[in-house]
Amino acid sequence: MKAYTFKILSALMLILFSSCSDTIWDDLPSQVSDFISRYYPGQTISSEEWRGDVYHVKMKSGETMAFDKNLSWLSINGYGATLPQMFLFDELPPALYEYLQSTESLASVYRVERDSHEYLVELLNSTVIYNIKNGSITVPVNGIQLARLIE
Repeated sequence: MKAYTFKILSALMLILFSSCSDTIWDDLPSQVSDFISRYYPGQTISSEEWRGDVYHVKMKSGETMAFDKNLSWLSINGYGATLPQMFLFDELPPALYEYLQSTESLASVYRVERDSHEYLVELLNSTVIYNIKNGSITVPVNGIQLARLIE
């Protein structure tokens, strides 16, 4: 009898926890849920909220995402996990993606940020900056932009 009661309680807890995670998915704007489904399929969301004009999403696995008021991504941070290569291919400018590919850095991208001027890509041991206006790629060394790689 105890085993039967335990199974029923376990099933009820599973239903309860499943419905809670569905509520978060239900609260997401469609552009954000499409983005997460595409690049992080099967992942669970820990939290989501608007902070001013920025929409923040945190995944249970630790990654965080920020979206602007139009729900275009602003930053993706893996917090120790590398970013999906499909995201890099789809969302980075071709010249930046090709640079990362040529330097064999695609598997070492941990964070990407963008604004209207540049993309900032954080690798394991360095940072790459892509200037949107002129297409240049630089790798700052100790905070100083020493290496201008592509113009």
